[in-house]
Amino acid sequence: MKAAIIAGCVVLSVLSAPGAHASEYYLALCGRKLVYVLGHHGYSFSQIVDGNERELPSRLFRWDASDLYFRGHKCQLTELSNPPEIRK
Repeated sequence: MKAAIIAGCVVLSVLSAPGAHASEYYLALCGRKLVYVLGHHGYSFSQIVDGNERELPSRLFRWDASDLYFRGHKCQLTELSNPPEIRK
């Protein structure tokens, strides 16, 4: 009986795993740039300029442990619990 319950739990956890999406959202102050960072299967970086969202190349950013660097300068990170609402 225990084995059946454990097997059922394993099957349910495997089936629910593909639907689970863990994303990270940060606001980063990198010099004079305010950057939105989205972490989900890698990181993407975007900036809002005059109401338009502009994606920034990821090659300009580097993670070192838990610190983010933009063109060699350390950014100040603030973790967000929800994605930022971007209004156009």
